[in-house]
Amino acid sequence: MQRNRFTQTITLGDRLADEAERLRQKARTVPAGKPRERLLRKARQLETASQINEWLSSPGLQTPQVNVPAPRHGCLEQTSIRCESAQADPERYDD
Repeated sequence: MQRNRFTQTITLGDRLADEAERLRQKARTVPAGKPRERLLRKARQLETASQINEWLSSPGLQTPQVNVPAPRHGCLEQTSIRCESAQADPERYDD
């Protein structure tokens, strides 16, 4: 079975902002109560999603640089300084 694929003509941020605005307009017509609160909450969630999307797609965002040392033979913890110290002075770190 082949999927129907298409290219979005409107950016994700714009679609999220449009939907948030649509929900806010709808909330204006609904009387105060739980349904109105649900609409406003969803609009806030969409705005947050738009902000996260903008942050993730910003050119200044870089992947974190993590320097994890290779595990030493006999060490249980991969990134443990204590493990290296325990090998240097085992009596000091007896549990």
